[in-house]
Amino acid sequence: RAEEHPKVYTETTITYVVRGKNLDEERVARAIELSETIYCSASQMFRRSGTKINSSYRIEEV
Repeated sequence: RAEEHPKVYTETTITYVVRGKNLDEERVARAIELSETIYCSASQMFRRSGTKINSSYRIEEV
């Protein structure tokens, strides 16, 4: 968070956990990319405010 008021977020980390059977890693990565760049309004709000977003994902077979 920023040191001064308003104490907005300056950086955040998101870890996506995707569970399923026979998941295609390229498709998972593409879905996350689309979410972060187009469909998720929260991601857009963070980015437009200058917040650095670090993201990663892991796939768990069930």
